[in-house]
Amino acid sequence: MTNINKKGSVFYARTSTEEQADKRTIESQIEANKKSIRENGETLVDEYVDDGYSGSTLDRPQLERLRNALRERTFDKIYIYSPDRLSRELHNQLFVMKEFRKYGVEIIFISQKFDDNPYGNLLFQMVGSIAEFERAQILDRTRRGKLHKVKNGILLGSIPPFGYHYIKKSETAAGKYEINKEEAETVRLIFKIFNSPSIEGIRTLSKELLRLGVRTRGGSTKWANSSLSRIIKNSTYIGTTFWNKYAALEPLKESSIIKYKRLKNSSRRLRSKEEWIPIRGVPVIISEKEFVMAQEKLRRNAALSIRNTKYSYLLTGLSYCGCGKRFYGYPCHGKPRYKCSDKYLKYPLPKTCQQGTIDTNILDEGVWSAFLKTLESPEVVTSRINGLLTNEKDKKEEVEIQIQAIDKNLALLATQEQRLIEAYTEQVFSLEQLKNQRDVLENKRKVLIEKRKQLEADLIKQTPALSNQEVEDYFNRIKQRATSANFELRKQIIKLFVDKVAVQGSNVNIKAFLPPKASLLSSQSQEIMSSCCCDCECSFCMLLAFNF
Repeated sequence: MTNINKKGSVFYARTSTEEQADKRTIESQIEANKKSIRENGETLVDEYVDDGYSGSTLDRPQLERLRNALRERTFDKIYIYSPDRLSRELHNQLFVMKEFRKYGVEIIFISQKFDDNPYGNLLFQMVGSIAEFERAQILDRTRRGKLHKVKNGILLGSIPPFGYHYIKKSETAAGKYEINKEEAETVRLIFKIFNSPSIEGIRTLSKELLRLGVRTRGGSTKWANSSLSRIIKNSTYIGTTFWNKYAALEPLKESSIIKYKRLKNSSRRLRSKEEWIPIRGVPVIISEKEFVMAQEKLRRNAALSIRNTKYSYLLTGLSYCGCGKRFYGYPCHGKPRYKCSDKYLKYPLPKTCQQGTIDTNILDEGVWSAFLKTLESPEVVTSRINGLLTNEKDKKEEVEIQIQAIDKNLALLATQEQRLIEAYTEQVFSLEQLKNQRDVLENKRKVLIEKRKQLEADLIKQTPALSNQEVEDYFNRIKQRATSANFELRKQIIKLFVDKVAVQGSNVNIKAFLPPKASLLSSQSQEIMSSCCCDCECSFCMLLAFNF
Protein backbone atom coordinates (compact mmCIF):
# COMPACT_ATOMS: atom_id res chain seq x y z
CA MET A 1 0.00 0.00 0.00
CA THR A 2 1.42 3.40 -0.96
CA ASN A 3 1.56 6.56 1.12
CA ILE A 4 -0.98 9.33 0.45
CA ASN A 5 1.69 11.94 -0.16
CA LYS A 6 3.64 10.75 -3.18
CA LYS A 7 7.39 10.63 -2.59
CA GLY A 8 10.17 9.14 -4.69
CA SER A 9 11.25 5.69 -5.79
CA VAL A 10 14.44 3.69 -5.24
CA PHE A 11 15.76 0.42 -6.60
CA TYR A 12 17.85 -2.44 -5.24
CA ALA A 13 20.14 -4.63 -7.36
CA ARG A 14 22.45 -7.50 -6.42
CA THR A 15 24.85 -9.96 -8.00
CA SER A 16 26.59 -12.89 -6.36
CA THR A 17 30.35 -13.41 -6.34
CA GLU A 18 30.03 -15.79 -9.32
CA GLU A 19 27.95 -13.29 -11.34
CA GLN A 20 30.22 -10.36 -10.46
CA ALA A 21 32.70 -11.28 -13.19
CA ASP A 22 30.02 -10.55 -15.80
CA LYS A 23 29.41 -6.81 -15.44
CA ARG A 24 26.47 -7.06 -17.83
CA THR A 25 24.51 -8.84 -15.09
CA ILE A 26 24.51 -5.91 -12.68
CA GLU A 27 24.27 -3.32 -15.44
CA SER A 28 21.21 -4.99 -16.94
CA GLN A 29 19.47 -4.97 -13.56
CA ILE A 30 20.26 -1.29 -13.01
CA GLU A 31 19.06 -0.33 -16.48
CA ALA A 32 15.84 -2.37 -16.15
CA ASN A 33 15.03 -0.75 -12.80
CA LYS A 34 15.71 2.77 -14.08
CA LYS A 35 13.63 2.13 -17.21
CA SER A 36 10.62 0.97 -15.17
CA ILE A 37 10.83 4.00 -12.89
CA ARG A 38 10.97 6.34 -15.91
CA GLU A 39 8.07 4.62 -17.66
CA ASN A 40 5.93 4.95 -14.55
CA GLY A 41 6.66 8.69 -14.42
CA GLU A 42 8.34 8.50 -11.02
CA THR A 43 11.41 10.19 -9.56
CA LEU A 44 14.48 8.13 -8.67
CA VAL A 45 15.75 9.42 -5.33
CA ASP A 46 18.41 6.78 -4.53
CA GLU A 47 19.85 3.48 -5.69
CA TYR A 48 21.23 0.55 -3.71
CA VAL A 49 23.61 -1.90 -5.42
CA ASP A 50 25.36 -4.87 -3.77
CA ASP A 51 27.75 -6.15 -6.42
CA GLY A 52 29.31 -9.49 -5.53
CA TYR A 53 27.38 -10.50 -2.38
CA SER A 54 25.75 -13.85 -1.70
CA GLY A 55 21.96 -13.98 -1.73
CA SER A 56 21.94 -16.53 1.11
CA THR A 57 22.51 -13.84 3.76
CA LEU A 58 20.87 -10.46 4.50
CA ASP A 59 24.11 -9.06 5.87
CA ARG A 60 24.96 -6.83 2.89
CA PRO A 61 26.07 -3.17 3.05
CA GLN A 62 23.62 -1.64 0.56
CA LEU A 63 20.67 -3.73 1.71
CA GLU A 64 21.32 -2.61 5.27
CA ARG A 65 21.53 1.02 4.11
CA LEU A 66 18.20 0.55 2.33
CA ARG A 67 16.54 -0.90 5.43
CA ASN A 68 17.88 1.93 7.58
CA ALA A 69 16.56 4.49 5.05
CA LEU A 70 13.00 3.19 5.55
CA ARG A 71 12.76 5.18 8.77
CA GLU A 72 13.49 8.43 6.92
CA ARG A 73 10.38 7.93 4.72
CA THR A 74 11.89 9.62 1.66
CA PHE A 75 10.46 7.06 -0.80
CA ASP A 76 7.31 5.01 -1.15
CA LYS A 77 8.31 2.44 -3.82
CA ILE A 78 11.17 -0.04 -4.15
CA TYR A 79 11.96 -1.56 -7.56
CA ILE A 80 13.74 -4.94 -7.63
CA TYR A 81 14.34 -6.95 -10.78
CA SER A 82 13.27 -10.28 -9.26
CA PRO A 83 12.71 -11.78 -5.76
CA ASP A 84 16.00 -13.73 -5.87
CA ARG A 85 17.88 -10.42 -6.12
CA LEU A 86 16.48 -9.60 -2.69
CA SER A 87 17.42 -13.01 -1.29
CA ARG A 88 17.97 -16.57 -2.44
CA GLU A 89 15.92 -17.91 0.47
CA LEU A 90 12.16 -17.53 0.75
CA HIS A 91 12.03 -16.89 4.50
CA ASN A 92 14.50 -14.00 4.10
CA GLN A 93 12.43 -12.57 1.23
CA LEU A 94 9.27 -12.64 3.35
CA PHE A 95 11.05 -11.11 6.34
CA VAL A 96 12.41 -8.11 4.41
CA MET A 97 9.19 -7.56 2.46
CA LYS A 98 7.24 -7.47 5.73
CA GLU A 99 9.65 -4.80 6.94
CA PHE A 100 9.14 -2.76 3.74
CA ARG A 101 5.35 -2.94 4.06
CA LYS A 102 5.51 -1.97 7.71
CA TYR A 103 6.75 1.45 6.57
CA GLY A 104 4.10 1.69 3.85
CA VAL A 105 6.53 1.05 1.01
CA GLU A 106 5.35 -0.78 -2.11
CA ILE A 107 7.61 -3.48 -3.61
CA ILE A 108 7.64 -3.79 -7.39
CA PHE A 109 9.31 -6.80 -9.01
CA ILE A 110 10.02 -6.13 -12.68
CA SER A 111 10.31 -9.73 -13.89
CA GLN A 112 6.93 -10.79 -12.48
CA LYS A 113 4.00 -8.93 -10.90
CA PHE A 114 2.57 -10.10 -7.57
CA ASP A 115 -0.67 -8.52 -6.36
CA ASP A 116 -0.81 -7.37 -2.75
CA ASN A 117 -3.65 -9.71 -1.76
CA PRO A 118 -3.94 -13.28 -0.35
CA TYR A 119 -3.80 -14.85 -3.82
CA GLY A 120 -0.75 -12.77 -4.78
CA ASN A 121 1.01 -13.67 -1.52
CA LEU A 122 0.30 -17.37 -2.08
CA LEU A 123 1.62 -17.16 -5.64
CA PHE A 124 4.75 -15.37 -4.44
CA GLN A 125 5.51 -18.09 -1.87
CA MET A 126 4.84 -20.87 -4.40
CA VAL A 127 7.22 -19.27 -6.91
CA GLY A 128 9.84 -18.78 -4.18
CA SER A 129 9.57 -22.40 -3.00
CA ILE A 130 9.90 -23.74 -6.55
CA ALA A 131 12.92 -21.47 -7.15
CA GLU A 132 14.59 -22.77 -3.95
CA PHE A 133 13.98 -26.35 -5.08
CA GLU A 134 15.42 -25.64 -8.55
CA ARG A 135 18.52 -23.98 -7.04
CA ALA A 136 19.08 -27.00 -4.78
CA GLN A 137 18.82 -29.28 -7.83
CA ILE A 138 21.27 -27.12 -9.80
CA LEU A 139 23.77 -27.15 -6.91
CA ASP A 140 23.49 -30.93 -6.60
CA ARG A 141 23.95 -31.45 -10.35
CA THR A 142 26.91 -29.06 -10.35
CA ARG A 143 28.53 -30.89 -7.44
CA ARG A 144 28.04 -34.30 -9.06
CA GLY A 145 29.33 -32.97 -12.38
CA LYS A 146 32.51 -31.64 -10.75
CA LEU A 147 32.97 -34.91 -8.88
CA HIS A 148 32.70 -36.86 -12.14
CA LYS A 149 35.28 -34.60 -13.82
CA VAL A 150 37.91 -34.77 -11.08
CA LYS A 151 37.53 -38.54 -10.79
CA ASN A 152 38.43 -38.64 -14.47
CA GLY A 153 41.53 -36.54 -13.85
CA ILE A 154 40.14 -33.19 -15.09
CA LEU A 155 41.59 -30.20 -13.21
CA LEU A 156 39.12 -27.71 -11.66
CA GLY A 157 39.91 -24.29 -10.25
CA SER A 158 41.26 -21.22 -11.97
CA ILE A 159 43.56 -19.92 -9.19
CA PRO A 160 46.86 -21.80 -9.58
CA PRO A 161 49.44 -22.40 -6.83
CA PHE A 162 52.56 -20.27 -6.85
CA GLY A 163 54.74 -21.59 -9.70
CA TYR A 164 51.95 -22.20 -12.23
CA HIS A 165 49.69 -20.48 -14.79
CA TYR A 166 46.14 -21.70 -15.33
CA ILE A 167 45.26 -22.37 -18.96
CA LYS A 168 41.49 -22.14 -19.47
CA LYS A 169 39.61 -24.98 -21.06
CA SER A 170 38.89 -24.84 -24.78
CA GLU A 171 36.50 -26.68 -27.05
CA THR A 172 39.02 -29.47 -27.50
CA ALA A 173 40.95 -29.49 -24.18
CA ALA A 174 40.23 -29.26 -20.44
CA GLY A 175 41.73 -26.56 -18.22
CA LYS A 176 45.22 -27.26 -16.94
CA TYR A 177 48.19 -25.90 -15.00
CA GLU A 178 51.25 -24.78 -16.94
CA ILE A 179 54.60 -23.99 -15.32
CA ASN A 180 55.34 -20.31 -14.73
CA LYS A 181 59.09 -20.35 -15.37
CA GLU A 182 59.98 -17.38 -13.17
CA GLU A 183 57.85 -18.51 -10.21
CA ALA A 184 58.96 -22.13 -10.65
CA GLU A 185 62.59 -21.06 -10.21
CA THR A 186 61.56 -19.37 -6.94
CA VAL A 187 59.83 -22.57 -5.78
CA ARG A 188 62.96 -24.60 -6.49
CA LEU A 189 65.04 -22.02 -4.59
CA ILE A 190 62.65 -22.15 -1.61
CA PHE A 191 62.96 -25.93 -1.33
CA LYS A 192 66.73 -25.82 -1.84
CA ILE A 193 67.20 -23.22 0.93
CA PHE A 194 64.76 -24.92 3.30
CA ASN A 195 66.48 -28.31 2.92
CA SER A 196 69.93 -26.86 3.61
CA PRO A 197 71.40 -27.62 7.10
CA SER A 198 71.83 -23.91 7.94
CA ILE A 199 68.06 -23.24 7.82
CA GLU A 200 66.30 -24.24 11.03
CA GLY A 201 62.69 -23.75 9.88
CA ILE A 202 60.11 -21.57 8.14
CA ARG A 203 61.05 -18.38 10.00
CA THR A 204 64.75 -18.60 9.11
CA LEU A 205 63.73 -19.45 5.53
CA SER A 206 61.67 -16.23 5.45
CA LYS A 207 64.64 -14.23 6.71
CA GLU A 208 66.96 -15.72 4.09
CA LEU A 209 64.52 -14.95 1.26
CA LEU A 210 64.31 -11.36 2.49
CA ARG A 211 68.13 -11.12 2.51
CA LEU A 212 68.29 -12.44 -1.05
CA GLY A 213 65.52 -10.08 -2.24
CA VAL A 214 63.34 -12.93 -3.54
CA ARG A 215 59.88 -11.58 -4.41
CA THR A 216 56.39 -12.96 -3.88
CA ARG A 217 53.76 -13.06 -6.62
CA GLY A 218 52.64 -9.64 -5.44
CA GLY A 219 56.15 -8.17 -5.65
CA SER A 220 56.96 -8.01 -1.94
CA THR A 221 60.25 -9.26 -0.51
CA LYS A 222 58.60 -10.16 2.81
CA TRP A 223 57.22 -13.69 2.73
CA ALA A 224 54.49 -14.64 5.20
CA ASN A 225 55.34 -17.75 7.20
CA SER A 226 51.92 -19.21 6.36
CA SER A 227 52.54 -18.76 2.61
CA LEU A 228 55.92 -20.49 2.80
CA SER A 229 54.43 -23.30 4.86
CA ARG A 230 51.73 -23.87 2.22
CA ILE A 231 54.37 -24.00 -0.54
CA ILE A 232 56.54 -26.47 1.37
CA LYS A 233 53.55 -28.76 2.05
CA ASN A 234 52.01 -28.55 -1.45
CA SER A 235 52.23 -31.89 -3.28
CA THR A 236 51.22 -30.18 -6.55
CA TYR A 237 54.93 -29.48 -7.15
CA ILE A 238 55.63 -33.22 -7.46
CA GLY A 239 52.77 -33.80 -9.91
CA THR A 240 49.66 -34.46 -7.75
CA THR A 241 47.08 -31.94 -6.65
CA PHE A 242 43.93 -32.65 -4.63
CA TRP A 243 40.27 -31.68 -4.97
CA ASN A 244 37.72 -31.74 -2.11
CA LYS A 245 40.50 -30.97 0.36
CA TYR A 246 38.56 -28.30 2.27
CA ALA A 247 34.92 -27.89 3.30
CA ALA A 248 33.28 -24.43 3.12
CA LEU A 249 31.63 -23.43 6.41
CA GLU A 250 29.97 -20.43 7.97
CA PRO A 251 32.54 -18.91 10.39
CA LEU A 252 31.88 -19.64 14.06
CA LYS A 253 33.55 -16.41 15.16
CA GLU A 254 32.57 -13.16 13.50
CA SER A 255 35.38 -10.93 12.34
CA SER A 256 35.68 -7.55 14.06
CA ILE A 257 37.39 -6.13 10.97
CA ILE A 258 35.21 -7.34 8.10
CA LYS A 259 31.57 -6.45 8.79
CA TYR A 260 30.07 -7.62 5.51
CA LYS A 261 31.13 -10.92 3.98
CA ARG A 262 30.55 -11.55 0.27
CA LEU A 263 30.15 -15.26 0.97
CA LYS A 264 28.12 -16.82 3.77
CA ASN A 265 30.39 -19.87 4.04
CA SER A 266 33.66 -17.96 4.19
CA SER A 267 35.53 -20.31 6.54
CA ARG A 268 37.41 -23.45 5.51
CA ARG A 269 37.88 -26.74 7.35
CA LEU A 270 40.42 -29.35 6.28
CA ARG A 271 38.67 -32.62 5.44
CA SER A 272 40.05 -36.02 6.39
CA LYS A 273 42.55 -37.42 3.87
CA GLU A 274 40.11 -40.18 2.91
CA GLU A 275 37.86 -37.54 1.32
CA TRP A 276 40.60 -35.96 -0.82
CA ILE A 277 40.45 -36.78 -4.53
CA PRO A 278 43.89 -36.84 -6.23
CA ILE A 279 44.40 -35.34 -9.70
CA ARG A 280 47.65 -36.49 -11.23
CA GLY A 281 49.53 -35.34 -14.28
CA VAL A 282 50.34 -31.80 -13.11
CA PRO A 283 53.72 -30.58 -14.48
CA VAL A 284 56.47 -31.35 -11.95
CA ILE A 285 58.60 -28.51 -10.52
CA ILE A 286 60.67 -30.30 -7.86
CA SER A 287 61.78 -33.88 -7.34
CA GLU A 288 59.98 -36.24 -4.98
CA LYS A 289 63.24 -36.62 -3.01
CA GLU A 290 63.37 -32.87 -2.30
CA PHE A 291 59.70 -32.83 -1.30
CA VAL A 292 60.05 -35.80 1.09
CA MET A 293 63.16 -34.22 2.65
CA ALA A 294 61.23 -31.01 3.31
CA GLN A 295 58.30 -32.89 4.88
CA GLU A 296 60.67 -34.78 7.18
CA LYS A 297 62.20 -31.51 8.31
CA LEU A 298 58.74 -30.05 9.03
CA ARG A 299 57.78 -33.12 11.08
CA ARG A 300 61.07 -33.03 12.99
CA ASN A 301 60.68 -29.33 13.78
CA ALA A 302 57.09 -29.87 14.94
CA ALA A 303 58.23 -32.60 17.33
CA LEU A 304 60.97 -30.37 18.77
CA SER A 305 58.86 -27.19 18.83
CA ILE A 306 58.92 -25.24 22.09
CA ARG A 307 55.13 -25.09 21.86
CA ASN A 308 55.06 -28.85 22.43
CA THR A 309 57.35 -28.72 25.49
CA LYS A 310 55.50 -28.43 28.80
CA TYR A 311 56.77 -25.49 30.83
CA SER A 312 54.79 -23.72 33.54
CA TYR A 313 54.14 -20.00 33.12
CA LEU A 314 52.04 -18.37 35.82
CA LEU A 315 51.36 -15.16 33.89
CA THR A 316 50.38 -16.56 30.49
CA GLY A 317 48.19 -14.00 28.74
CA LEU A 318 48.60 -11.42 31.54
CA SER A 319 52.18 -10.18 31.17
CA TYR A 320 53.09 -7.31 28.83
CA CYS A 321 56.27 -5.49 27.88
CA GLY A 322 56.55 -1.73 28.34
CA CYS A 323 56.42 -1.38 24.53
CA GLY A 324 52.85 -2.72 24.62
CA LYS A 325 53.56 -6.16 23.15
CA ARG A 326 52.61 -9.31 25.04
CA PHE A 327 55.25 -11.48 26.73
CA TYR A 328 55.46 -15.14 25.79
CA GLY A 329 57.22 -17.97 27.57
CA TYR A 330 60.13 -19.83 26.02
CA PRO A 331 62.97 -22.07 27.26
CA CYS A 332 66.53 -20.79 27.28
CA HIS A 333 69.21 -23.41 28.02
CA GLY A 334 66.58 -25.55 29.75
CA LYS A 335 65.19 -22.72 31.90
CA PRO A 336 61.84 -21.02 31.22
CA ARG A 337 61.91 -17.26 30.60
CA TYR A 338 59.56 -14.49 29.46
CA LYS A 339 60.34 -12.64 26.24
CA CYS A 340 58.76 -9.66 24.47
CA SER A 341 56.93 -10.75 21.30
CA ASP A 342 58.10 -7.65 19.34
CA LYS A 343 60.93 -9.53 17.64
CA TYR A 344 58.69 -12.51 16.83
CA LEU A 345 55.90 -10.35 15.37
CA LYS A 346 58.26 -8.21 13.26
CA TYR A 347 60.42 -11.09 12.02
CA PRO A 348 62.23 -11.13 9.62
CA LEU A 349 62.43 -7.33 10.00
CA PRO A 350 64.63 -5.97 12.85
CA LYS A 351 63.09 -5.72 16.31
CA THR A 352 62.43 -2.28 17.85
CA CYS A 353 62.04 -3.23 21.53
CA GLN A 354 65.16 -3.50 23.70
CA GLN A 355 63.59 -5.22 26.71
CA GLY A 356 65.68 -8.20 27.80
CA THR A 357 64.36 -11.61 28.71
CA ILE A 358 63.15 -12.25 32.26
CA ASP A 359 63.59 -15.32 34.41
CA THR A 360 60.12 -16.86 34.78
CA ASN A 361 60.66 -17.71 38.45
CA ILE A 362 61.63 -14.13 39.33
CA LEU A 363 58.60 -12.52 37.68
CA ASP A 364 56.11 -15.21 38.75
CA GLU A 365 57.28 -15.23 42.36
CA GLY A 366 57.41 -11.42 42.46
CA VAL A 367 53.79 -11.10 41.33
CA TRP A 368 52.62 -13.86 43.68
CA SER A 369 54.45 -12.29 46.66
CA ALA A 370 52.94 -8.85 45.89
CA PHE A 371 49.50 -10.45 45.80
CA LEU A 372 50.01 -12.23 49.14
CA LYS A 373 51.28 -8.98 50.68
CA THR A 374 48.05 -7.28 49.64
CA LEU A 375 46.05 -9.99 51.41
CA GLU A 376 47.83 -9.04 54.63
CA SER A 377 46.52 -5.42 54.42
CA PRO A 378 42.71 -5.50 54.15
CA GLU A 379 42.43 -2.02 55.70
CA VAL A 380 44.24 -0.52 52.67
CA VAL A 381 41.74 -2.15 50.36
CA THR A 382 38.77 -0.99 52.46
CA SER A 383 40.05 2.60 52.43
CA ARG A 384 40.51 2.48 48.66
CA ILE A 385 37.00 1.10 48.07
CA ASN A 386 35.19 3.52 50.33
CA GLY A 387 37.21 6.40 48.89
CA LEU A 388 35.54 5.70 45.56
CA LEU A 389 32.04 6.00 47.01
CA THR A 390 32.10 9.81 47.08
CA ASN A 391 32.65 9.99 43.32
CA GLU A 392 30.12 7.26 42.70
CA LYS A 393 27.47 9.09 44.73
CA ASP A 394 27.69 12.00 42.28
CA LYS A 395 27.49 9.57 39.34
CA LYS A 396 24.42 7.92 40.87
CA GLU A 397 22.60 11.23 41.17
CA GLU A 398 23.44 12.06 37.57
CA VAL A 399 22.09 8.71 36.36
CA GLU A 400 18.88 9.15 38.38
CA ILE A 401 18.32 12.57 36.78
CA GLN A 402 18.71 11.02 33.30
CA ILE A 403 16.19 8.29 34.18
CA GLN A 404 13.69 10.92 35.36
CA ALA A 405 14.11 12.80 32.07
CA ILE A 406 13.48 9.60 30.09
CA ASP A 407 10.32 8.90 32.12
CA LYS A 408 9.04 12.39 31.26
CA ASN A 409 9.71 11.80 27.55
CA LEU A 410 7.93 8.43 27.68
CA ALA A 411 4.90 10.08 29.27
CA LEU A 412 4.99 12.76 26.57
CA LEU A 413 5.03 10.09 23.83
CA ALA A 414 1.99 8.42 25.42
CA THR A 415 0.16 11.75 25.36
CA GLN A 416 1.09 12.33 21.72
CA GLU A 417 -0.17 8.85 20.78
CA GLN A 418 -3.51 9.52 22.50
CA ARG A 419 -3.87 12.81 20.60
CA LEU A 420 -3.15 10.99 17.31
CA ILE A 421 -5.96 8.53 18.04
CA GLU A 422 -8.33 11.38 18.85
CA ALA A 423 -7.37 13.21 15.63
CA TYR A 424 -8.01 10.04 13.61
CA THR A 425 -11.39 9.64 15.33
CA GLU A 426 -12.21 13.20 14.23
CA GLN A 427 -11.13 12.18 10.68
CA VAL A 428 -8.30 14.73 10.61
CA PHE A 429 -6.16 12.17 8.73
CA SER A 430 -6.36 8.63 7.35
CA LEU A 431 -5.72 5.27 8.99
CA GLU A 432 -2.51 4.92 6.97
CA GLN A 433 -1.20 8.22 8.28
CA LEU A 434 -2.12 7.15 11.82
CA LYS A 435 -0.11 3.93 11.42
CA ASN A 436 2.91 5.83 10.08
CA GLN A 437 2.88 8.34 12.93
CA ARG A 438 2.45 5.61 15.54
CA ASP A 439 5.43 3.74 14.03
CA VAL A 440 7.56 6.87 14.49
CA LEU A 441 6.46 7.18 18.13
CA GLU A 442 7.06 3.48 18.76
CA ASN A 443 10.63 3.71 17.44
CA LYS A 444 11.32 6.65 19.74
CA ARG A 445 9.81 4.74 22.66
CA LYS A 446 12.03 1.71 22.02
CA VAL A 447 15.17 3.88 21.98
CA LEU A 448 14.20 5.53 25.27
CA ILE A 449 13.33 2.23 26.96
CA GLU A 450 16.65 0.70 25.89
CA LYS A 451 18.52 3.74 27.22
CA ARG A 452 16.62 3.47 30.52
CA LYS A 453 17.59 -0.20 30.87
CA GLN A 454 21.26 0.70 30.37
CA LEU A 455 21.08 3.41 33.02
CA GLU A 456 19.34 1.06 35.46
CA ALA A 457 22.11 -1.48 34.87
CA ASP A 458 24.66 1.23 35.67
CA LEU A 459 22.92 1.85 38.99
CA ILE A 460 23.08 -1.84 39.87
CA LYS A 461 26.83 -1.80 39.22
CA GLN A 462 27.43 0.90 41.83
CA THR A 463 30.25 -0.06 44.22
CA PRO A 464 28.87 -1.28 47.54
CA ALA A 465 30.31 0.07 50.76
CA LEU A 466 32.42 -2.57 52.49
CA SER A 467 33.43 -2.71 56.11
CA ASN A 468 36.90 -3.65 57.31
CA GLN A 469 35.44 -6.88 58.65
CA GLU A 470 33.89 -7.86 55.29
CA VAL A 471 37.16 -7.33 53.43
CA GLU A 472 39.16 -9.07 56.15
CA ASP A 473 36.85 -12.11 56.05
CA TYR A 474 37.06 -12.12 52.27
CA PHE A 475 40.85 -12.05 52.28
CA ASN A 476 41.12 -14.66 55.05
CA ARG A 477 39.14 -17.12 52.94
CA ILE A 478 41.48 -16.47 50.00
CA LYS A 479 44.61 -16.81 52.17
CA GLN A 480 43.46 -20.19 53.41
CA ARG A 481 43.68 -21.51 49.90
CA ALA A 482 46.51 -19.31 48.58
CA THR A 483 49.12 -20.20 51.22
CA SER A 484 49.03 -23.89 50.31
CA ALA A 485 48.12 -23.50 46.63
CA ASN A 486 49.84 -25.63 44.01
CA PHE A 487 50.81 -24.12 40.66
CA GLU A 488 47.45 -24.69 38.93
CA LEU A 489 45.51 -23.14 41.82
CA ARG A 490 47.92 -20.19 41.91
CA LYS A 491 47.28 -19.66 38.21
CA GLN A 492 43.50 -19.64 38.74
CA ILE A 493 43.76 -17.18 41.64
CA ILE A 494 46.02 -14.84 39.68
CA LYS A 495 43.63 -14.86 36.73
CA LEU A 496 40.78 -14.02 39.11
CA PHE A 497 42.50 -11.00 40.70
CA VAL A 498 45.11 -9.76 38.20
CA ASP A 499 44.16 -7.94 35.01
CA LYS A 500 47.60 -7.04 33.67
CA VAL A 501 51.29 -7.24 34.56
CA ALA A 502 53.40 -4.59 32.78
CA VAL A 503 57.22 -4.78 32.79
CA GLN A 504 59.39 -1.77 31.99
CA GLY A 505 63.07 -2.52 32.49
CA SER A 506 63.25 -3.92 36.04
CA ASN A 507 60.03 -2.20 37.17
CA VAL A 508 56.83 -4.23 37.40
CA ASN A 509 53.35 -2.72 37.68
CA ILE A 510 50.40 -4.98 38.46
CA LYS A 511 46.83 -3.92 37.73
CA ALA A 512 44.75 -5.89 40.22
CA PHE A 513 41.07 -5.82 41.09
CA LEU A 514 38.63 -7.13 43.66
CA PRO A 515 35.90 -9.24 42.01
CA PRO A 516 32.23 -8.93 42.97
CA LYS A 517 30.87 -10.65 46.08
CA ALA A 518 29.32 -13.29 43.83
CA SER A 519 32.83 -14.53 43.03
CA LEU A 520 33.98 -14.96 46.65
CA LEU A 521 36.01 -18.08 47.04
CA SER A 522 34.11 -20.86 48.76
CA SER A 523 35.93 -23.16 51.19
CA GLN A 524 33.63 -25.99 50.06
CA SER A 525 34.13 -25.35 46.33
CA GLN A 526 37.27 -26.26 44.45
CA GLU A 527 36.27 -23.98 41.55
CA ILE A 528 37.42 -20.39 41.17
CA MET A 529 35.16 -18.25 39.02
CA SER A 530 36.72 -16.09 36.30
CA SER A 531 36.12 -12.37 36.21
CA CYS A 532 37.24 -9.30 34.29
CA CYS A 533 38.32 -5.85 35.27
CA CYS A 534 36.09 -3.49 33.36
CA ASP A 535 32.96 -5.34 32.27
CA CYS A 536 31.99 -6.96 35.55
CA GLU A 537 30.64 -5.59 38.81
CA CYS A 538 34.07 -5.44 40.41
CA SER A 539 34.44 -3.34 43.52
CA PHE A 540 37.56 -1.48 42.45
CA CYS A 541 40.86 -1.62 40.60
CA MET A 542 44.25 -0.85 42.15
CA LEU A 543 47.91 -0.82 41.17
CA LEU A 544 50.64 -2.84 42.84
CA ALA A 545 54.32 -2.52 42.03
CA PHE A 546 57.74 -4.05 42.75
CA ASN A 547 61.24 -4.15 41.27
CA PHE A 548 63.44 -7.13 40.47
